[in-house]
Amino acid sequence: MKTKFFGAFNKQNVTDVVANKIENSQQPHFIELEMSFHYEDETSQCMAWGNFYDLRKTCNDLGISLTENPAEAIVKSAKQEKYSNIEAFYGEFTFILFQNEKIIIGRDLIGAGLPVFYTNDYFSNSIDDFKRIADFEFSLDPTAVRTFLHIGTPIPPQTIINGVKQLAAGEYLVFSKNEIKTYFIFSYQKYDKQFSSLKISEQEAVIELERLHKNAIKRRIADKQNIALLMSGGYDSGGNVAALRDLYDGKVSGYSIGFKDDAWSELPLARLLAQKFGINFSDYQIDGSEIDDLPVIMRSLGTPFQENGIMVNYTVMKRVNEDNNDIILGGDGNDQVYGTAMQQVALHYYSSKFFLNPVQSVISSLTSGTHQKLLSRVNFHNNRILHAGNYTSFGFKASELKKMLKYPDEKLMMDVMKRNHLKAKSFDDLYKIHTYYKDFIHDGNHLIIFKASNMARLFNQHLSFPYMDKDSIEFIMQLPREMRFSGTPKEIAKGHGSGKYLHKKYLKPKLPKEITERKKQGGFAPLPIFFKDKNRRTMIYNIIRKSKLSGDIFDKNYLEAFFQDLESIIHAKDAWFWHQQTIAFKLFNLLSLTIWWEVHFKNHKGTTLSDFD
Repeated sequence: MKTKFFGAFNKQNVTDVVANKIENSQQPHFIELEMSFHYEDETSQCMAWGNFYDLRKTCNDLGISLTENPAEAIVKSAKQEKYSNIEAFYGEFTFILFQNEKIIIGRDLIGAGLPVFYTNDYFSNSIDDFKRIADFEFSLDPTAVRTFLHIGTPIPPQTIINGVKQLAAGEYLVFSKNEIKTYFIFSYQKYDKQFSSLKISEQEAVIELERLHKNAIKRRIADKQNIALLMSGGYDSGGNVAALRDLYDGKVSGYSIGFKDDAWSELPLARLLAQKFGINFSDYQIDGSEIDDLPVIMRSLGTPFQENGIMVNYTVMKRVNEDNNDIILGGDGNDQVYGTAMQQVALHYYSSKFFLNPVQSVISSLTSGTHQKLLSRVNFHNNRILHAGNYTSFGFKASELKKMLKYPDEKLMMDVMKRNHLKAKSFDDLYKIHTYYKDFIHDGNHLIIFKASNMARLFNQHLSFPYMDKDSIEFIMQLPREMRFSGTPKEIAKGHGSGKYLHKKYLKPKLPKEITERKKQGGFAPLPIFFKDKNRRTMIYNIIRKSKLSGDIFDKNYLEAFFQDLESIIHAKDAWFWHQQTIAFKLFNLLSLTIWWEVHFKNHKGTTLSDFD
């Protein structure tokens, strides 16, 4: 698949680029260009990359003539400068449109298509291209470094490179008259207007949800022959299996990833699903050695990234790559559309309402840094409630970053309400803000879809996400809150609410009771498994120590103290799991940033961790 673009917003700027070899430069504004789809007429030109589904429906919805070329459909849809019409397209894609002296660049609703990085003058799908620009200083952004070490990723439009931005999921930019403006396809304002606006009975909603889910799968499998599923043994992957089997009775392959010696493994449930629905099933158990491939992952990403499941996504795509599948269906993103961690959100709501936040802050301060098991648990749960409106962080705290980094101390803007200048007057207000900015935009698109789609692209696999189909998203986000997360605020605060309420109503009759009646336990990656081997830990410490990055930005004494702290926790038999998980997350962040820097700044060619030792 052809997936490369590098160009300039201004034609004259193309001559400013330093490159050893310039190819395909005959295209206006472009230094390099390889495209999947192309169309041009007397006034417009469009290039597009990725997968488009159900173009017939899109054309009908937009009132344009039918075409099998998505680039042509994009041109026709934008004739009246209604660039937001891109919302009508289904798929995982990126497009560039030249029209009426404007340049429009856009990404699909969930950001599964090619990434887009840009400055005021240039744009590319590879951040390394900016190293080729004359007079452009390719350097780290201290604020982004701090954010990455805290949560495992920069927050779009920020990247880790000074002066380079990234186009977020579901965002498009318009370059006109030497000015860049960006817009969201599905903005918070639109969500706010539609929230709980749908007047529908529960029975009608279940029927409609099933119809939309099956339509999403139908448009994705179309005329495909070799269909595969990612299977975890839960409601989401189980729902894809059940719906697919109602539509398609041919051969289907299923893939599942587990962890060796994991008491919470969902592999038995995935096998059960495969047996019930006639899926050719294969699994793989991670033993920790997979982290040796981290340089391959960091080389493929434009910006450093670390999230609990990144190695799971990499490993399953590496396994899927051994077979010949036309499309793989994943259950990713469904939790985030309905809303997550609502008990903590409800407790945060009541804590704020009754002015208990200062007390929680004192408790957080008193229990911070403790290794005692009980106090560790108190600190962990208290902070989850206190910071329920923030981006999830298992990384370094602001106080730790102040000691560790040589950069001047900066306040981390992690609160989604403060970051977006919003205020919650009721629990439903807080739910609305949380589900849009934290769950859907950040956790759903910027983390989960980002890692899954990038790992699939690394192995040239066609991975798609039926639950993140735009029709399903819009329907669910218009539902009354109680159909998404049931219970009153008090019931939810007590742990008596039910997440994915409508989704479970739809699928409970279709799935084995072993899945529908069990208490959810798994779903996360036990990160300490990657650091259990002492020789590997020693190698990782040396990689971080030896990198010039450490000397440039880290306090080496703090690093050594951190390594010693990790050694004591990783060996402690009575250490609480989440304490071990959190410190492993921090080491993963340090290692990922170091390897990413070595690859993208020092052009290190290594493919395994041992190459960097």
